[in-house]
Amino acid sequence: MRYYFTDFYNWEQPKIDQLRKEGKYVYSVIDDEGEHYSIRRWGICNRFAFLVTDVDIIPADEDSIMDEEFFDIDGEEDEWVAIPFKDVSAECAAKRKEFEARRYV
Repeated sequence: MRYYFTDFYNWEQPKIDQLRKEGKYVYSVIDDEGEHYSIRRWGICNRFAFLVTDVDIIPADEDSIMDEEFFDIDGEEDEWVAIPFKDVSAECAAKRKEFEARRYV
């Protein structure tokens, strides 16, 4: 399994969508108020990062795993897993422009 912890700005949603289309898994990393965190399929509250993997690491009957469970998985950190094959930078730039236009109104 290859993985990479990263962060995405809200205008990088096309990048997240493209990674998922290419078969990657993009999880939310949630602060559990302490030394530990959970990795969830979906999550917004207390999210401080994203985890991109090339394998589904969360069991089908569950919505999350804890950091200790993640460390037990034999994985290799690889930043390339978080870079989509298809270039979506133009779409992200357009979303950023929309965001900044709304922000400064």
